[in-house]
Amino acid sequence: MNRRQAISAIALGTAAITFFPQCQSITVPTFDNFTVEPRAYQLLTHLADVILPKGDLPIETIEPTAEYILNVIDACYTPEDRQKFLDGWAAYQTYVKEEVQKKPKKWDAAQTETVLEKLELMLEEDSAFAEFYKSTKSLTRKQFTTS
Repeated sequence: MNRRQAISAIALGTAAITFFPQCQSITVPTFDNFTVEPRAYQLLTHLADVILPKGDLPIETIEPTAEYILNVIDACYTPEDRQKFLDGWAAYQTYVKEEVQKKPKKWDAAQTETVLEKLELMLEEDSAFAEFYKSTKSLTRKQFTTS
């Protein structure tokens, strides 16, 4: 392979990555007691940003909010509480997929408000969905106030 072919192959590969972002993989941390899919991790990251939008505030934390939440769930929750959180997280993913039918980054303000209203209404219930939201909301605020 000559230099011209090599450069053109590199340019083609770079263009493919640029134009097909779904081919880019995100790094998801590993945990001792459960595994996390990249899309689920992105959904949790988005929810944490919706709960507590940081905007342009220059806030530095040791780890991203979603990673903090999952580390606490992994290390500090009992197996029963951890399972409730995971079941609620799965229910939230199903809700977003079936009801909202858009990726979180494509939500407009009205859709975001609808999702938050649904989550707040769920706090009244005794369900895994409610436990997931309570934990996510509480740990998001805790990380922000202790960073």
